Amino acid sequence: MATGNFYHRDSKKIYAVLMNRTDEETGEVICADDYDADDLKENLHEFLEKSKLNYKKDDGYYSDSPHSFSTTHLGTVSNYKYFGDVEVEVLIELLLTSAYYEGANLDYVIKRRVMGYEIDGEIELDDLNYSDMSKGLQTIQLKNMNKFMSTELGNLQDKIESIFEQLSIPLVVTARFSNGETMYAKA
Repeated sequence: MATGNFYHRDSKKIYAVLMNRTDEETGEVICADDYDADDLKENLHEFLEKSKLNYKKDDGYYSDSPHSFSTTHLGTVSNYKYFGDVEVEVLIELLLTSAYYEGANLDYVIKRRVMGYEIDGEIELDDLNYSDMSKGLQTIQLKNMNKFMSTELGNLQDKIESIFEQLSIPLVVTARFSNGETMYAKA
């Protein structure tokens, strides 16, 4: 049974990094090493710090990934806004995931929070149970909260993916076979 080379979460493309390369003079295949990985992380951190995004650097193990694809948590980009006493927050956790056969890929996981609690999808009235606002005001603000979350998430994704494109080889999946084998092409 085969498997795809890259484990992909929420990014729109697969951002391949640390791939093997061929020395033009000798024809020798050069594999990425720890120094290359450290350079990549440092370059990513510099790009994010210059981007004026609300970025918090991290460099630790990310436990929520398959065993075949070890993942490093590179940091978090987030933004939040208060609607009355309700805090609405969008977080994007930046990840570097080892590939199965060769290289690695930059990726991210999207998280949405309302009043500190993680939610899936859009905000619903039930998510505002701990608010002191009246139900009428909650209903009015619900549309504004969901609009903020959607707009801000799109803005953050666009900025992050723009940075990823500068540091990687963007790929798309062109075919995935029933045995798991996957074909990729440059985006």
